[in-house]
Amino acid sequence: MYLCVYLIFIFIFIFVSSYKYVCVFVGREYAYLNREFMLKAMVSCVQDVLKKEPDWNTFVTVHHNYCTCESCRYKDNRTGQWREEELWVTRKGATSAKKDEYGIIPGSMATGSFIVKGLGNDMSWHSCSHGAGRRMGRKQAAGILSTKEFFNQLDASGVVCDRDERLIDESPLAYKDLNEVIRHQTNASIIKIEHRLLPLVNVKGF
Repeated sequence: MYLCVYLIFIFIFIFVSSYKYVCVFVGREYAYLNREFMLKAMVSCVQDVLKKEPDWNTFVTVHHNYCTCESCRYKDNRTGQWREEELWVTRKGATSAKKDEYGIIPGSMATGSFIVKGLGNDMSWHSCSHGAGRRMGRKQAAGILSTKEFFNQLDASGVVCDRDERLIDESPLAYKDLNEVIRHQTNASIIKIEHRLLPLVNVKGF
């Protein structure tokens, strides 16, 4: 009897564990396909206007806030020795920056983004930031920043976008300095810069 109960618990544990990993995989794939769908829709619109074919040789797509099983090389603090093993890596506020892997690090709606290439830094777990990062949380930004200074900064940036007070939590003033964030990561040999993208038009959904 006890053996049967024990085996049932083992079966449940295996099922739940496997189900969890399947959910992680399906979630990542759904996000990937969703980004691809939006990109193709946007490219189609741009094609109609510019009458030019896009170059699909380098397709940059980036997961963030996810976990994946990877071969990791890290320094064991207990022994001081370097170890290498398969581990589940959770990236929260970070994206993968493996050797020669393309990535994108965005700033705010007025500052644009950087296309980067990972350098495979073991000390950063082959990871880089997934953006400039916030100086203020959404509620804090909405409570501190004025609509006037928000609109003035958008006007100064020259970016074509909606002037809607509901977007105040996305104000460039609510974000850290993207150039400084990138500089720290290049100095630490985490990434190298491939391209700088400057915004022309910005569309925010509600």
